[in-house]
Amino acid sequence: TAVSGNRVRYDLTLGKTGVRYVLEWEVFADRLVLHAERRSERPVRAWQSAAWHIGFNPTATPPHLLGRVERTGETGVTSTPAWLHLPNRGSFLIEAEGPVRLRSDANRPIDLTTLEVKLGETSLPAGDYLLPEGRHTATITFRLDRPEFPLHDEAPEQVRRAVEHCGLTAITYRPDTATLSNNGASMHCPICMDMWSAVAVRLGSLLPDLEAADLLRDSLERWLDGGPGYASGPLFTAHGLHMAEDEYLMTGAAGLLGLADFLEHRGSGEWLERFAGSIRKRLDEMRARDLDGDGLIESPYRTGVSGADQWSTCWFDVISFGWKDAFSNAILYTALRKLAKDLSRLERPDLGEGLAEWADRLYDVYAATFFNPDTGWLAGWRCREGRLHDHAFLFVNGAAVAAGLIEPGRARNIMERLLEETERIGLPDPYLGLPGNLHHIPDEDLADIMQGYPLGYYQNGGRSHAQTRHFLNGLYRVGLTEAADALLSRLCEGLADGAVFGGCRSGKDWRFWDGRPCGYEGLLTDQFGVLATALERYRP
Repeated sequence: TAVSGNRVRYDLTLGKTGVRYVLEWEVFADRLVLHAERRSERPVRAWQSAAWHIGFNPTATPPHLLGRVERTGETGVTSTPAWLHLPNRGSFLIEAEGPVRLRSDANRPIDLTTLEVKLGETSLPAGDYLLPEGRHTATITFRLDRPEFPLHDEAPEQVRRAVEHCGLTAITYRPDTATLSNNGASMHCPICMDMWSAVAVRLGSLLPDLEAADLLRDSLERWLDGGPGYASGPLFTAHGLHMAEDEYLMTGAAGLLGLADFLEHRGSGEWLERFAGSIRKRLDEMRARDLDGDGLIESPYRTGVSGADQWSTCWFDVISFGWKDAFSNAILYTALRKLAKDLSRLERPDLGEGLAEWADRLYDVYAATFFNPDTGWLAGWRCREGRLHDHAFLFVNGAAVAAGLIEPGRARNIMERLLEETERIGLPDPYLGLPGNLHHIPDEDLADIMQGYPLGYYQNGGRSHAQTRHFLNGLYRVGLTEAADALLSRLCEGLADGAVFGGCRSGKDWRFWDGRPCGYEGLLTDQFGVLATALERYRP
């Protein structure tokens, strides 16, 4: 090893393999440059190999690599150029001259996320690598940078900063599993597909050969092919083996809405033909979840009955949403409307047959099923006993209004009443997020692990950016633009300052009303859905 000025040089030979690396780093204020050379006397086959290997601690920040994923050999390999994004820390644009590929892996049990630089290596079908003989050279540049995102010149400064700071953070991609995830070192969660699609189709191009929607496509393909994830795939419970989507109703609805958004913006007839069978299967499964034929989907396993200590049918997984879930059905309604159009446009009306009529049936019963005349807004769910469960859910009402499920006059009144309720209860500054519910949820309407806590703890009214886009979208839908802009500005300022997310297990994804962390993950992908609202509001 030798150090000279801004250069650090390594010269090493790997035992008896005959492989020699000469690696020289140049350090600049705005970039790192690696000049790499490998000489091999003979071909070498290796299970693990890299010219350089970097390890990151996701408890400090959960990084992710954004590039074009390769589909042969070991998972996690991408071509260059690529982005290495470290939330709240910045981004490197990695570019290479020479035969270079990158690989990323996430090992959550030991809090290690890695980046490998592979020089002149060939991926083999078994997941190992061939290092050919001879001399192989490349120059790899890690340059501090960030992409430009489509925003109007007159977008407020807080919005612009939030999009610039968090645009790549919103695309929480794991190349090792080729899917978007909770974060770069967390679980796959198809229940978030509607948020991913809302953001991805608006972010535009990330690299010359990579659109944000391409990462959405990867995630959709994994879900359509049956790849398991949180709240998705085969589940074995006391009720036997069944699909998790039969319990988490929102997963299937979010998946279909993500599919509709992708087809609208990036879909092709060729791609649709490839996945037509899987799409038909997912639609048939969803139709079967309308258990009583009224157009709304229900869960036979999660009944929403008070005192059952059950988990949820929607994203708010420790609130006992069950049976008829107003949030999941609002997401489904939008998916059905869009898919009916998209599938017809792409000349597969057979796949979309009956979807528009299904949406009509859902619309006809939605308001009557969930409207609570005692409060003047929508309840969260109607349980199997026929009771409404209403705790002033902002996201439920926002999603239903934004979807057009409520006639305009009543919709505006609902949103106005909720705004009045936020003032009555003394809603804290939206800088750290909004509570999902304005009223305390009693223990009998919560999963067992959530019981015994006050209003303001985690999903029982804790402050978070997660799912806040729905309330904003509802306000914009009914013309309450001034109120929506004010909320959007403060939410974006919290994102821009990096105040509301952190490393894994930091708990910064949720806050008590006094600002103390009360989350678990530290960074949740759904926190960044508000960027979709910002990008739509201030699109060029």
